[in-house]
Amino acid sequence: MKPSRMGVRLCLLCALAPVLAFAQYADLQLYKDGQAALDSLQWQKALDSFKRLSPESAQLAGALYWRAFALDRMGQRKEALAAIGELRTSYPGSGWLGDARTLETAIIGNSGSNAPPRKEPDAETRLRALADLARTDPGGAAAAFRDAALQPNLPGVRQRSLYDLSRDDSPEARELVTQVARGVSNPDLQSYALSLIGRSDAPALPGLYAAVDEDHKGLILAILSGNRDKDGLAQIAGGEPSEPLRFQALISLVDVGTDAQVAALLQTEKSADVRNAIEAAQASLRQWVQTQLTALRTSPDPKARRSGAIGLARGGNEAADLALIEAYSSEKDQDVKGAIVFTLTQRRNFAALEDMGRKETDPMLKQRIGLAIGQNRAK
Repeated sequence: MKPSRMGVRLCLLCALAPVLAFAQYADLQLYKDGQAALDSLQWQKALDSFKRLSPESAQLAGALYWRAFALDRMGQRKEALAAIGELRTSYPGSGWLGDARTLETAIIGNSGSNAPPRKEPDAETRLRALADLARTDPGGAAAAFRDAALQPNLPGVRQRSLYDLSRDDSPEARELVTQVARGVSNPDLQSYALSLIGRSDAPALPGLYAAVDEDHKGLILAILSGNRDKDGLAQIAGGEPSEPLRFQALISLVDVGTDAQVAALLQTEKSADVRNAIEAAQASLRQWVQTQLTALRTSPDPKARRSGAIGLARGGNEAADLALIEAYSSEKDQDVKGAIVFTLTQRRNFAALEDMGRKETDPMLKQRIGLAIGQNRAK
């Protein structure tokens, strides 16, 4: 039987995944290097990093914006406007166009196309000034953080200012972070805002899902998976028309959800390729979990038991949690018990950890459990 297009795509993605992942990592590192150079006012170094991105890089539109930003700071405003024009032509639907228009207006407002390079403080100096303002004038600091985050500025200053706004409990600050998450700023800040909301107000993410583009939908699914939010993933998987995104939601649900949730969604899944791929992933995961459970329960070797406990951080339903809790109560080896604490933390079973912490008499393990619970409460 001839394989379907979806089946072929899945096979190709699996085969090419290591190569694609390496190329994407290399491009992302170059992009981050360029942004770090901007933060330290090393304009030419930043330009060199952005120019080295591969033609397939997901960061090309952002790199064009930052090239324009750097050229403007170098006094090469004609070249900066040309970079903005290239961004507008090559990426007509890019989320960077709003920032580009703001930068373009500022460039045109300056006299002369090749004015001398402007002198300005680096990111570290600006952030210190904002921190001082927050201490001496908290009321005025919120507006300063807002302007620093949304106006043309060094990337590190924008990100840190958005972080500081996310820590402000005022309705105005929360609404601004939500608007950035919806896409009122550039894609980099949008991704960062979504990650902040994922840590501080994760239940809001499924509600934001419909408001963002496909790339950021994938990011929300990844955040929900990292948070082990099985209900959020199931909600999205049940209503997502895009096959690749639905597959991402379902494959994440295989790892963090319940068999019943996945089975219910597969009953209404119209794509045979998605259904077959998910069922194969379930079978593979069940085999993996059973191997880890066997090692945890029966191996005489503490290293094997520890490996089995850590292995259960990936996948497994409530039965795996129960097995970990049972193993902890009878385990004598401190390293194995520490591995179980680690895995239950990864699985976000803090109710079990709190119960274990109340019963634990070993000071080191009690402290470790307390730290895990404290980090969760601090989120």
